[in-house]
Amino acid sequence: MAETRKRLEPEEALGLMSQHPIASLLNSSFHTGLIEALRGSPIAPTRFAEERTLRKKTVELLLHCLQHLGIVSSTDAGFVLTSEWKTTFDAHYDVFEKEAFYGKRWDDVHRIVAGIEARRSFEDDLFGKGEGLADYLVRVKIANEPHAVALMEKLDPIVKEKGLGQLLDVGGGHALYSETMLRRHPNMNAAVCDLPLTVQISKEMNRDSPVGDRLRFIEGDARALPELPFTPDLVFVNDLLHSFDFEEKRKVAKSVVAKLAPGGVLAVTKVRYSPVKGDVASAFFSMRLNLHSEGRGYLETDEECEAVFAGEPLRLIARYELAGLAQKTTYVYERI
Repeated sequence: MAETRKRLEPEEALGLMSQHPIASLLNSSFHTGLIEALRGSPIAPTRFAEERTLRKKTVELLLHCLQHLGIVSSTDAGFVLTSEWKTTFDAHYDVFEKEAFYGKRWDDVHRIVAGIEARRSFEDDLFGKGEGLADYLVRVKIANEPHAVALMEKLDPIVKEKGLGQLLDVGGGHALYSETMLRRHPNMNAAVCDLPLTVQISKEMNRDSPVGDRLRFIEGDARALPELPFTPDLVFVNDLLHSFDFEEKRKVAKSVVAKLAPGGVLAVTKVRYSPVKGDVASAFFSMRLNLHSEGRGYLETDEECEAVFAGEPLRLIARYELAGLAQKTTYVYERI
């Protein structure tokens, strides 16, 4: 969660709203492939529109707007990026592309709030079709490394005291948390359980892992975990619940607790979210999650997270607040 946000002052609001057309034009220039094409060679609007099945006049008007903004200029060969903007895009294209991707989802707020014209969500395409999944897993793995190390340091005494040795990492994706635990505990074995495409990519990512002989991968859905070849005495649920609505979160809770051995430990980690404390960055992150899942997912407050696991045979034995990519809370339960 890289973005930082602050409270909006009233006098800033109109200024920001008036800039929305410019942001939309820039986002659309990325979504249509226009900026990427401009980085290569001059663009003739009609030809570009025909090749990509776009509206010719709209492409032409878009380029004219970019010209007035000083981003492109018109030559005999067609439209080209100005030297300043070509240098900028060449140096930071991936950053602009990421912002444009998220900007597209923010433009959908009104539609998702109204519950109209339901579409495949970003998460459906990411995890179900694998679009951009490999890059996503790599980025998230790198970003979460400091938190993974800090969390394992907290969990070490519990693991040693209880002699835990069979870890199930539910929705563990990139396998960072499993790997980090295995490196610290040579007698432990771990299994990452995730959706089929995630498992396929993660296996390849971790092919040369130094703990690969003790790390396996299992295909499954966290809401209805498959039969396991072992009984876990330690279960991780990291940054997973926020993909679901409350009822689906409850299914995850019931599913993972049913697999956990009596006396075993469940560690649930989530990005901290407190609406009443002016936690603006987390509020925007939660909204983004909701947009990415077509109105289903969101960050849980502390009270909501506790309610997800209420009624399960669990006893809270520890709670950690650790900083990393974001401020995160980990609830550590013992199955009774």
